[in-house]
Amino acid sequence: MTRTLRLITALLTLQLFARGLDYVTGNPHAGNGVFQVESLDPPIVWGAVCILVSIANAIGLVKNWTRVIRDGAIVTAAIYFVFSLMVLDDINLHPLDDWRFFTGYLTTAGIWATIACTLTIRMAVVANRKGNDG
Repeated sequence: MTRTLRLITALLTLQLFARGLDYVTGNPHAGNGVFQVESLDPPIVWGAVCILVSIANAIGLVKNWTRVIRDGAIVTAAIYFVFSLMVLDDINLHPLDDWRFFTGYLTTAGIWATIACTLTIRMAVVANRKGNDG
């Protein structure tokens, strides 16, 4: 894993962890956030998932476990993709407004998917080189 990819992954993992903490600790001014919810359960669940995945990603980065980082990147891409779907109905079409959350989540999902694909290819190359020691 290159230093650049490691740094990008670490920064995005920090962002995911901060998002998880924000969801878990709640919002004292309900209704001011992105998600309109009636109870605290959904943000707490999403927060716990974000924190757990960010911890797995961080452990993978510290231990240099490429497979753990790749699997964490896949799960994180899925999380952000679901977030993008959750805010899709918040987009106003006339006039077009509030699409920044959708595109932000979708772009972040794409970045994590790119990390996962890059690591999968890297793992395949390393495995192929080990198999062809001749």
